[in-house]
Amino acid sequence: MPMPTGVGIIDLMIGFPAVDMAAQYEFITRQTKDRQTKEDFEFPVEYMFKDVPDKRIDKSDPVGLTLSEMDKHGIERGLVGVDGQDGNGAEALKRYPDRFIPSGHADANDGMAAVRGIQKNYELHGIKAVGMFPAGMFPQVPINDKKMYPIYSKCCELDIPVMVCTGVPGPRLKMACQHVELIDEVMYDFP
Repeated sequence: MPMPTGVGIIDLMIGFPAVDMAAQYEFITRQTKDRQTKEDFEFPVEYMFKDVPDKRIDKSDPVGLTLSEMDKHGIERGLVGVDGQDGNGAEALKRYPDRFIPSGHADANDGMAAVRGIQKNYELHGIKAVGMFPAGMFPQVPINDKKMYPIYSKCCELDIPVMVCTGVPGPRLKMACQHVELIDEVMYDFP
């Protein structure tokens, strides 16, 4: 199949700038063990990047700032979470529905509440995908853990993809739950 043409860049991991980065990433830092991540960083993968976060940027309009950065870098559309506490994803969809694509998030530790949340976001926002970060769940949940299966089932039922982080996580977290070979069992069970 030839590569499609006329399709712009779609960013599948848009994150809005946060006024309080430490609060936004507390779900990661609460399970890290190194002092630097816990005490020195606002952003848990700051050790890999220079000048992140940039404290000089104006965060008063995170949606507008994100759109400006998308334009600057030639990104046509971006996938945004609609279930964040800050409401930026929902605001982005409301203001710029032609530029942002709704997605949900699920934590397998939430059991059936996660499944109900997917259904709710599908009905309310028309989510097009569900993202999961096994190493960021607390406690961590491996990709092939049976706690994940209700989420995979719901996404199959709704005919939307599940995007699961795999491999070595950026934050200094244990990685066994994201070993790539764990996908094999899931793909076998959900062909």
